[in-house]
Order: sequence, then C-alpha cells, then structure tokens
Amino acid sequence: MWHRVENGVYYIGGQGKFVNLIILDFCTNSTFLTIDRLRVNPTVLVILRKNTPSTLLDLPIVEMVDLLCQRKTLIEVFQRAVERGVPELIPNTSIQILHTALKQIEPAKERKLLELQIVEGTIYVNNIKIMNEKASTCINVFRVLFKQFLHDCGKELLPEKYTLLSIRQLEKLLNLDKEADLEHHIRKPINTIQRTIKTTLAKKLGLNIERNDVIETVGWPIRVKLRDCEQI
Repeated sequence: MWHRVENGVYYIGGQGKFVNLIILDFCTNSTFLTIDRLRVNPTVLVILRKNTPSTLLDLPIVEMVDLLCQRKTLIEVFQRAVERGVPELIPNTSIQILHTALKQIEPAKERKLLELQIVEGTIYVNNIKIMNEKASTCINVFRVLFKQFLHDCGKELLPEKYTLLSIRQLEKLLNLDKEADLEHHIRKPINTIQRTIKTTLAKKLGLNIERNDVIETVGWPIRVKLRDCEQI
C-alpha cells in the first residue's frame, strides 16, 4: 500500500512494515527531513538532481533515473530500506538533515507550436479545418490580422512586440461603413474564431489550447493580435 502525504512525500508499506519515500526535488515541507521525523520509520531519499546532496544522516539515496530505467524497482528499494531500518544513534533533536535548504525544480513549460495554413479561403490549424469561406465575416477579420502578423514577422519583431490592433483600426482595415455594427462585424467573429480553434483542437487532437493562443485579445475596448504561430 502507499499513501501520498504531501508534495514529494509518500508513505509505503506492507506486511506491517513501513517506509517514508521522499522525492527531494518535489518536497516542499522541510519538516519531513528533520531527525525527529526520520527516527519513526526507515526513509529513502529519491533525487532527480545530478549531485547527491550532503546529509547529516546516512540514508539510502536512489536516483530517479534508476527507477525510470528499471535498474531498480520500488519493491527492491522498499525491502532494502526495511533491512537497514532507521539510522542508529539519532539524537533527540529536530534539526534538518540537509546542510542547505531545499531548492525546488521548476518543470519546464511546454511550448505550444501551432501550424497555420490558409488554403483557398479555408483556415487550418495543425492540419485541422477551423473555418471555411462560408464564414466570410470571420475569414475577413482573420485575413486582416494575418496580414499584420506577416508584416510584424517581416520586421523580425519578438512575439510580445507584435502590433495590437484596436477595434477602430480593424474597422478601417476592413473598409466598414461608419454605420456598420462592430459587434457583428468584429467582436462576434473574433469570439467565434477563438472559441472554434479552442474547441476543435481539443476535440480532434486533445490539445489544451487557450482562446488567446492564436488570436490574442487584450483589454477593453478590444485590442487584438495574431500570436506566435508557425507560418506555412
């Protein structure tokens, strides 16, 4: 049996014997590394970092790569920890066994790379049809944003420096009449494109795409720009 106690801390056992399994790089509560905690049950430290940390007690340390590559199994780790038992001559004190404070490993943020195609009036994202020429209002807005996107790419701007277009600028670029309903011609089409991309890619590819990942809206009144997609 096993039980997750806190981040990076697991309580595993069997046949009346129990072991604390602490993944150092994910452990956020240093009290689990104090001597008065470690004197209760045998403890195994699992590490992701390259260098083995220096500890005040002689505890078994296992590299995560050994578990992932099946050079060791959790059952073997558990059995050896039980055989070793708790460290001998543990003083009655609450000092932490590590010489330095825990430094958490921040997981790398996955970069979303979306492939954009416009073929014969149809918009594709990652080879999935998002919208065709029948949605003419949406296509018109998208073309204006895409043209600005190409202009910014040509100037080799960073994505965060891409041009933001206000609703009035879009009105002018779309050559709309002064009496045109901006809700119908701009706001609703942008909302439709954002929602369609998000729901379609989630359904067809299982991608966790947010509304702002392709067309970004900023503030109010609405200001929009095309995000950092791969141009095809």
